[in-house]
Amino acid sequence: MQDFRMETFLAVCRNLNYTKAAEELCITQPAVSQHIRHLEEYYGTRLFVSEGKKMVLTEAGRLLQSAGLTMRHDEYALKELMARVGATERSLHMGATMTIGEFVLPSMLSRYMLRAPEASVHVTVANTSDLLGLIDEGKLDFALVEAIFPARIMIIRFTPRKSIFLLQEPGTRPGRA
Repeated sequence: MQDFRMETFLAVCRNLNYTKAAEELCITQPAVSQHIRHLEEYYGTRLFVSEGKKMVLTEAGRLLQSAGLTMRHDEYALKELMARVGATERSLHMGATMTIGEFVLPSMLSRYMLRAPEASVHVTVANTSDLLGLIDEGKLDFALVEAIFPARIMIIRFTPRKSIFLLQEPGTRPGRA
């Protein structure tokens, strides 16, 4: 993450005016002056000079501007690369009711983790009502629940990102509406 004083410096380079840079950054003009003074003290050289009423970058200022722009570009590229790496990592947030969480999931998850050891699995075991709430809040990708539901209910919620699947006992047929 690039230092905020370098961002201030680059804004002054764009505007060649402390007041306009302050407005662009939504900070005070004295804060801009302080940031530039800090950089000049840190690097031991003047970054800007005044030629009459005009502000001009010094040779050292041009060098720092070039380095600052390169650092900003590198930071954006690194951030984009890290986002792509993060997107390839598997992360699963699922919920299950008590019976499924205790008797069904352990063997299923152990097989899954053997096939996908890089996966990150987060399991929440709770009652159906709590699981529904967590799905609505976007904290779970899906939930496995078991219960007796009215015949007209088969899938409680289904959208591309949220689903609750109802498990049936083997040999039973789904209810009809």
